[in-house]
Amino acid sequence: MHSSFAYILNKRHIINFLRNRPYCLKTKHSIRISNMELKLLIVSDTHECYDTLNTIIDRSDPDIILHAGDFCNIPLEFIEDAKYIEEAKESIQRQVDIIARKGKPIYIIPGNHDPGAFFKHLEAKYGDLGIHTAKTLGAQSECIAPGLHIAALGGSLPAYIGERLHWKGYPYTTEQECDSAITNYLEPQLAGDGQYILLTHFGPSFSPTCRFYQTCGEIIEAGSSKLEDLLIDNASKILINIHGHTHWGVGVFSFGDDMKKVLNPGAVLYNNYAEVLLKCENSLWKVQEIQLKQI
Repeated sequence: MHSSFAYILNKRHIINFLRNRPYCLKTKHSIRISNMELKLLIVSDTHECYDTLNTIIDRSDPDIILHAGDFCNIPLEFIEDAKYIEEAKESIQRQVDIIARKGKPIYIIPGNHDPGAFFKHLEAKYGDLGIHTAKTLGAQSECIAPGLHIAALGGSLPAYIGERLHWKGYPYTTEQECDSAITNYLEPQLAGDGQYILLTHFGPSFSPTCRFYQTCGEIIEAGSSKLEDLLIDNASKILINIHGHTHWGVGVFSFGDDMKKVLNPGAVLYNNYAEVLLKCENSLWKVQEIQLKQI
């Protein structure tokens, strides 16, 4: 699948778009953006729930589909086992094929239960998993509409209750490793002009969508302070940060001028997903509507 998409716009928009972004036009898809609106279907943490994913795809009519990671259920102790990796590849491709029935562009990232070969920025170490029909992100940003790009990074850092380790991270075994990945691979994706959707598996530490409140009163903190800093420092560029990972952290958090959003659609595993409507006015994109949905 090609790395960017053509758009059926009015003559003025096409002329301006070609002048500024000629590289965004090679594609086998065309997306019709009505009145410069773009509808996104957001799924995450499917964990091999094929039937639920099927139902969500049948119910939605988006322009673009995003998956925020954790297609699979590989236990971390077997995450680099060849047998599990081969099974994971089959599972991920099966899920992508379900999503591809819509015939719309698909952008995906890996989660912490997906194999290392699924991470674009780790190809030198693990190779390429070879998923077809979807664009796996994580190495460079993608132009998806005039003046609008996706920057992305998969995986997770460790999660803590206070100072006690609760969940291990993958492929980042420490918060410092995750910080380095943000600095070296995510932040450079924001270097261009225009606005950005930030697609990550883990979320920012300042958002309640990254916390899990246990019945015993303890709070699992799974967010990244480095990602929080990145959002604040680039608030003028970042339209929304979409993440998964914390299954019960379903919700929307506003920051900055309250026009910027953090969205956790919840886990397909628990029948959750989201739809986001973006609108472009006066050459600026904004989040028009977010719908949290459940089947």
